[in-house]
Amino acid sequence: MTRNEYIEALRPLGVRNMKRMTLPQLAAKYAELASTPSPASPEHPEHPEPPAFQEPPAHPGPPPVLYFNHAGWCPALAASYFIGYFHPATWAEYRALKPYASQPPR
Repeated sequence: MTRNEYIEALRPLGVRNMKRMTLPQLAAKYAELASTPSPASPEHPEHPEPPAFQEPPAHPGPPPVLYFNHAGWCPALAASYFIGYFHPATWAEYRALKPYASQPPR
């Protein structure tokens, strides 16, 4: 292999600072990394396949809309919230902002 072919083959494997390595050093590093099996291979039992069935989410669907009659700061999110309706993107965001929400006006 040429020097550039070694560099292109080693880059996805996470090797850095290859410009200072000589061709024999690159060849040795390639032989070392190419001979080690990847962590996702079946030869590594400590990395089992993920289960085919996954538990359903605790809260199906998007979180409900929150209403704030005041503006403030949420330390759990390190973010501010403002007067009006807010659509949380995640259930974690909903749970963090829920204590600060109020009933919407009628």
